Amino acid sequence: MSLTTDLAHKRIEQYHQIRDTVGLSRHVEFSHTCAMRAMDLLRHAPRGIGKKWMEMLRDWCYFPHLKDEVSVGNFSLGGIKIQYPVGIAAGMFKDVSRVPWELFGEGGMQVGFITVGGITRDPQPGNPKRRHFSFPAKEWLGGDGINRYGLNNAGVLAASNSLKLAQSQGRRPRGIPIIANICNGVTTLDSDKASEFGTITRYIIDEVDAIEVNISCPNQVGAQDLAKKMDILKDALESVKAQANDKPIFLKISPDTNDEMLAMIIEVSRDYVTGYSSTNTTTDAAIRREVLERVWYDVVLRQAPDPVRNHGDFTLINGGISGTALLPKQLSMTAKIRQLALGKVIIGIGGIGDEDSAEKTIFAGAQAIALYSRLAQDGPGVIPLINIGVQKAVDALSRTSLHATYPVK
Repeated sequence: MSLTTDLAHKRIEQYHQIRDTVGLSRHVEFSHTCAMRAMDLLRHAPRGIGKKWMEMLRDWCYFPHLKDEVSVGNFSLGGIKIQYPVGIAAGMFKDVSRVPWELFGEGGMQVGFITVGGITRDPQPGNPKRRHFSFPAKEWLGGDGINRYGLNNAGVLAASNSLKLAQSQGRRPRGIPIIANICNGVTTLDSDKASEFGTITRYIIDEVDAIEVNISCPNQVGAQDLAKKMDILKDALESVKAQANDKPIFLKISPDTNDEMLAMIIEVSRDYVTGYSSTNTTTDAAIRREVLERVWYDVVLRQAPDPVRNHGDFTLINGGISGTALLPKQLSMTAKIRQLALGKVIIGIGGIGDEDSAEKTIFAGAQAIALYSRLAQDGPGVIPLINIGVQKAVDALSRTSLHATYPVK
């Protein structure tokens, strides 16, 4: 075990102890909101107190020996140079005004890019709470869960203004590209969906380095429509490309997309996108039932609404499943995208929580990895582990002609 790996596991253990002690380990959304607000308060604390605490947090997120195990600066994301091949996925920073920029960059959390959003044109509250069911950290699920947030965000103008403010204050870290995940709003009509993507892009593009077009959110009515309506998808991507100022565009695809629809999506999108984000959360009924049956007592009896506890109706716990249960679908989808879209960049997302799953994702065809659920569950200690896993896979691929080794199913 390397110095970095040993320290990473210690930091993960410390993170779990802190969450369990404070009593927030099962209340994911509440604990995330509290953490973001606490860091926001620290930034404004008087007499430099907050600055000292933020510096301590920043140091805690940093792994000094990682640079000896990862080829820092030798990675690229659609033409954008990135220091590390692991980044933050959409969902972690829905509220762009509360991104803790101070924790990233030189001497801080070692990520290669940060995705903000999902961002819609207008503000929207998302789905009613409770909207995240978390699983035990040491179960086979990897400590993740089922969420149905529903793209709660303050809208594109608020996001753009927050990014401008952070830049003017000198808070945004240098050398870390920002990707904006954008999506249609819940009330958007079909006739407006294509142009709305262009509108969102126009308002946000000057503040970010790339756009991620989200057509795969399972938790908002209509958010997956473009994955089934190729004419609207084509118009939407044309609209985004017209406003993107030649910056990279990524298309985020659902793991539940069947082979026929995937081939159609790739065919329609290939001329407009730089690459693909593989994948979002899954609503696969078989996976959901298996997941809930394995954690029936912990999740259903303690966290679920009364109708579920009283009647055992699994269908009432809806939403997208993340965690280790998602990994096989993500790997298969990544391999399929690579076969259909040769030469395009792929960002692997879903079920990645250790070196082994990171290696498998790169072998399947991804060039970079983005984290959300596992980062929220295990804290910054998981980032160096994934970085090391990616580097091992890259080194192995450089020595062989091995590609897309995960079986395409």
